[in-house]
Amino acid sequence: MIIELHLTGNERKGLAKAVSEIIGAPSEYQYMPTCAYKIGRDYTITKEGNLEISDSADSKEVENLIDELVSRGYDVPLDEEENGLTVEMPLELVDDATIDRLRKIVENKGELFKAAFKTDNLEIIVEDDKVCFPWFTVEQYDDTTAYCTFISMLCEFAKNQKRINNKPDTSDNPKYTMRCYLLRLGMIGAEYKSARKVLLRNLSGSSAFRKAGGNDENSQ
Repeated sequence: MIIELHLTGNERKGLAKAVSEIIGAPSEYQYMPTCAYKIGRDYTITKEGNLEISDSADSKEVENLIDELVSRGYDVPLDEEENGLTVEMPLELVDDATIDRLRKIVENKGELFKAAFKTDNLEIIVEDDKVCFPWFTVEQYDDTTAYCTFISMLCEFAKNQKRINNKPDTSDNPKYTMRCYLLRLGMIGAEYKSARKVLLRNLSGSSAFRKAGGNDENSQ
């Protein structure tokens, strides 16, 4: 696996240091002819400034490494063939009544959710041991956490409601409407700021003012 970053000079050295800190293994410069940095057994910063990861690397370690690099400001590209995301919830946590409420929520919020997640598919699939939400496309590595958090909180919300009113959303400010809904789910405070940003980024309007025009990226 090669993650193309195309870093040069001190940027390569900085990436080697970051990878070393994250995985807890020393970074060793290999000199000519490769001019690579070797970190542990499975990671190499190539002469071209890319991160090469061996097939034997632990998948959880790789996932953590990528998440940490993103959090440190590295622009890690995704494999476009693997960017579809289905969030799954254990069936034991989502009973029949909760599933019915979830479907009513989707009926009410369907257009809003479709715009937020850039999808036409809001199907809720019930299998033998899990409930699947194949709604999402991952564009950045921190998207997965945001979408999993959203589905978890949406299911908890549906579980705790006695009934869901039939009231389709007709807002002309989708970003504000979605932000209010996220807060209603419990996605409040700095802890959820990055998740809210992901969930609001595809929507038009202002997240701060219900009747304000244009886009507003400052209030997440």
